Amino acid sequence: MTELLLKKFTRKNDRNSIIFLSGIMGIIFNLILFIIKIIAGAVMGSVAVISDAINSFSDIGSSAVTVISSKASSVKPDKDHPFGHGRMEYVLTLLVSAIIFVAGIELLKESVKKIFNHEEISFSWVIIALLILSILIKLYMFSFTKVFAEKSASDLLLSVAKDYLSDLISTGAVIISALLYNFFKLNIDGWIGAFVSVLVIITGVKSLLGGVKKLLGSVPPEEVYQQVKSIILESTLIQGVHDIVLHDYGPDKFIGTAHAEVFSNSDIVEVHEELDSIERKIFSQLGISMVMHVDPVVCDDEETIYAKNVLDDILKDFTGLSYHDFRIKSCSTNNELALVFDLVVPYKMTEIEQKNTTDEIIRRLKQVNENYNPIIDVDME
Repeated sequence: MTELLLKKFTRKNDRNSIIFLSGIMGIIFNLILFIIKIIAGAVMGSVAVISDAINSFSDIGSSAVTVISSKASSVKPDKDHPFGHGRMEYVLTLLVSAIIFVAGIELLKESVKKIFNHEEISFSWVIIALLILSILIKLYMFSFTKVFAEKSASDLLLSVAKDYLSDLISTGAVIISALLYNFFKLNIDGWIGAFVSVLVIITGVKSLLGGVKKLLGSVPPEEVYQQVKSIILESTLIQGVHDIVLHDYGPDKFIGTAHAEVFSNSDIVEVHEELDSIERKIFSQLGISMVMHVDPVVCDDEETIYAKNVLDDILKDFTGLSYHDFRIKSCSTNNELALVFDLVVPYKMTEIEQKNTTDEIIRRLKQVNENYNPIIDVDME
């Protein structure tokens, strides 16, 4: 059924049309659920059922935001937004999360009141049947939204799917509450309402944190880095690559830079043409706009080769360290040899640890040759 809907109402490999369809279906189904639950809650006089109904109403807002997101994200780049509007999805994910969170807080307030003010609940098997129907509807909604999220690689839809899953649990708890009251006169309506509210709040907080992480600029998947690196290193002119940086401008929209190492005696025109070819290849295969930077590597200077070997031996005694952009600069007025390179260290290394590490490397280099003057820039891996 889900695949048929995708085939009939979306364009092939078009994530925005998938997100749009998910939003429209969400609005329709959540409106049906809201009507079922609000009637059931009013008839039963149950705060738990009414809480569940309001939760479904908040889902209508979430679905509406999803529809808006699909349209906003598809707007083409313009003068003020040269990288497109893809990040709008992240902004609206925050809005969805805020809606869920606020709804949860309000439901919790009402539930706490009900805990201290017990009221009679009207039981009806018809109402129970309607609530079971709502569970089946929500189960289908979770199923198709999860598929849509996977097809479109949308964090927004994934957040909505998770919210639907918590709705399943909450409605199930409401039914259990009603059955306990009918058979044992045990009124836990307020407690179940509070339980539902906490589930809603947790869902909102998790989605909110995920949206904030995206907006702050999270690390792209490791496989994307590896794909970029692999394409660059396919070239016989490239001896190594480092400082691959990918900036996220929305789902599947990356702008990247990378430093490619080439022999210093290479033909500059040939290297330039090769880098242009690599940039086109990366864009063609991965959709990533890359800007390549050249780092010359000395391959025929004995002094440089010797100093690099010395540094390699020293770094064997350290865990997780590497380096790049190694070069030697000779001073014309004295015998000093400036060893210039970037030292790559783990992110977890503190500034004090960085200083102690670089000081130790400098000390050991100068032990080998007192004329060495190491100039080290620290990069975080």
